[in-house]
Amino acid sequence: MKASKVIMFEVGKGVERVEVKMRHMEIKFENGKEVFGMSGPWLADCYLDNKKLQGKFLIDNAPFSIDESRIALSRYSDSPSYRRVFKIVVVDSMADIFYISKTDFNSLFIESVNSDSIVFYEAFHNKLPNRRRSILISLDNFFQVMPNEIYF
Repeated sequence: MKASKVIMFEVGKGVERVEVKMRHMEIKFENGKEVFGMSGPWLADCYLDNKKLQGKFLIDNAPFSIDESRIALSRYSDSPSYRRVFKIVVVDSMADIFYISKTDFNSLFIESVNSDSIVFYEAFHNKLPNRRRSILISLDNFFQVMPNEIYF
């Protein structure tokens, strides 16, 4: 089964719900809302196989590996210092393990996930080549967390 994506819109409110069905997992973004007062980005609740993940996630930015075993997500967290904090969350469905980036980002758009790295932009889109970055998926760059640490 090849991955498929279903996007649902609510008239006048933009992206309300996105579903990504993959060979090993299903991702749903629900209750999408525009944030930061600049016509985007949109944040939403994220469900992995119908289990809600902690935090809000960038809607419609969830690239997955070619074999569909890994997906990368952009998670938003409120910061006590009133700055935007985004982290990369990698879901490894085959090992049932999550990785969360040690680095905080002020803005984040994930372009691709490979077997050992993530390609992303420190922006909310992929139109600025000088903001393109890459990070190895390793314990030097990511915390490894178990499912009970990331689900509600």
